Amino acid sequence: MKKLILPLFALLFVTTACRGPANVQGSSTTAPVGTVDSTPIPTVSSEVQDDSACPGEGYFDPIPIPYTPLDEIMASRDLSELYPQFDISEITIDSQNYFKFSLEDSGVYVLVDSGQTCLTVYSGEKSTSFPINNIFPTAVNPPATLVAEDLTGDQTPELIYILSDGGMGTAYSECHIVDLSTMMEYPLDSSYKRVVGSNVKIVPQEIVNDEMLQYDIEAEVLLCEITLDGQQPLYGTIPVEAAEELDHYELIPAEDSSYFRISWEPDSKSLEVDVGLSFTDAVLGYYVCFIQGKLVFDSQSQNFVGEPCYHVTVDSPLG
Repeated sequence: MKKLILPLFALLFVTTACRGPANVQGSSTTAPVGTVDSTPIPTVSSEVQDDSACPGEGYFDPIPIPYTPLDEIMASRDLSELYPQFDISEITIDSQNYFKFSLEDSGVYVLVDSGQTCLTVYSGEKSTSFPINNIFPTAVNPPATLVAEDLTGDQTPELIYILSDGGMGTAYSECHIVDLSTMMEYPLDSSYKRVVGSNVKIVPQEIVNDEMLQYDIEAEVLLCEITLDGQQPLYGTIPVEAAEELDHYELIPAEDSSYFRISWEPDSKSLEVDVGLSFTDAVLGYYVCFIQGKLVFDSQSQNFVGEPCYHVTVDSPLG
């Protein structure tokens, strides 16, 4: 997956080990959302005790967040609004603090270490882990999305974790989808972005005067025609580094975009994809339009794939 240009704080991250708790038979502190946590916790299998406990790659290596007790986090943010499906508590295991998210009436729960670098999900005798960059909101990161919903039609919910962030004209999402019946994580690659952009055509038209467009930078401005599935065209502009022949500008493929977000839409219970489209030689951080599609489960490939764009938002319309 393509790495992005991120704010300076993101570039200061260092590599840290990420693993589930080595022994989850411990005492529980009482910092619950709703009721006191009394759910027994089984011993974690050896698969989540070694250095491979949190497999996979993010856009940067997680760095522990300074520990904040759950009651202090709750005092500053309504966690029941952020995570309505879960009862949240804080437990102590072998002198280490963990945040516990218990999925109501299911026996499924999630443990996140106090530094918020690793998420381990448990269902019965099975468990799996993956690295994260935070779960609760911080001074520099928004809160992660954590929901459980049946996205495959097998009557068993999937656990969905999404963290979206960005900076300097970029955006990215880290998304993990776990089948709670098998504890298998569905692999996601950038191909879904290519599919989302497959029915959008963008053609440079001319270099235009910037007087009415009011960009706050000194740049030439490229006017483009944007067509979705042959519908009535839209027209958008984007600042470019220099005026060139129109065939000089090449559209950056959707899968290489430096702006993509995956978000959970609770009303439609779907995974929405938002990708920014830009050109070579465009001023960094500007996009001619944003395209919206969906991430859906494909029964044939048994994975989540993109659906073609269904809506286009022009970043800077002409006029």
